[in-house]
Amino acid sequence: MARKKKEPKAIIHIAIMGDTIKKIAGKYGVDPIKLAADNNIVNPNYIQPGKSIVIKE
Repeated sequence: MARKKKEPKAIIHIAIMGDTIKKIAGKYGVDPIKLAADNNIVNPNYIQPGKSIVIKE
């Protein structure tokens, strides 16, 4: 019997005014540096409201 591959899970966080990578990473328990890199965030202190942030589990 063939086993199904587990798909990696991801959460989509929609940024709101005042969000930072550090705040979002803390909320989901992930590394802020990796979160910024995974989402091509250049300035982790400013994220445009409405931007989708992918949190990989």
